[in-house]
Amino acid sequence: MNILIMTATITPKADVRSLGRKDPALRRKDYEDALGFYGRLVGQCIDQIVFVENSESDLSSLKAIAEQLNIMDKIEFISFPGLDYPQMYGRGYGELFLLDYAMENSRFVREAEANTPIWKVTGRYIVLNLAKLIQKRPKEFDFYVNMRNYPKRVVDMYMMAWTKAGYRRYLQGKCKLYEETSAAAFPEKALRDDFDAAPRTSKFVRRFRTVPLVSGIRGLDNKGYATDNIWKFYIRVGLDTVCPWLWI
Repeated sequence: MNILIMTATITPKADVRSLGRKDPALRRKDYEDALGFYGRLVGQCIDQIVFVENSESDLSSLKAIAEQLNIMDKIEFISFPGLDYPQMYGRGYGELFLLDYAMENSRFVREAEANTPIWKVTGRYIVLNLAKLIQKRPKEFDFYVNMRNYPKRVVDMYMMAWTKAGYRRYLQGKCKLYEETSAAAFPEKALRDDFDAAPRTSKFVRRFRTVPLVSGIRGLDNKGYATDNIWKFYIRVGLDTVCPWLWI
């Protein structure tokens, strides 16, 4: 059993910081393409999808895709007003707030067994090798993330995985904790610091066993992961093989 949470903001606020891809029409198309990809994995490596959107935008085109793929009973659509926070906090803060909402309000999550892996992906991105990532995951984990030391000490937030207990222990409530601090604007670093300070357990896995191959347009600068930045994937694969301690 694997649940996939797709996070989404179709209509960002006009004054959102550090966002180059603001056009709701372009963003909607990104989410539609991603849902089309992940929807075809339902019944293979994914069992259920939670699509959670925080700008109260119309989801009818996405629901139509789910209907075409005949997965309406395997997908849960959640839309709520989740952008009412100071824009100085940044998009990472909004993502953490969205995840708390999804974990609390999703029926699929609520009904899932305690050890069910819950995978989170930024909903505009397509992780082309998700099936391999899931197949090669640790046999048991509470929290599964990818930490990097270069070029900065951060946690990759575009993809993570956890169990319900792991989420409660390591991520729940971080958005409230970071309010009115510098951590709100750069939670990737704040989470890395918090995770490093947390008690080490064998079920907190700090590096992915498979490098994600991402296709999609970066929100920051409109550059394509699988076009402009594909070289980063091959470098990381190579260095993970010969220098796994570098954490790039």
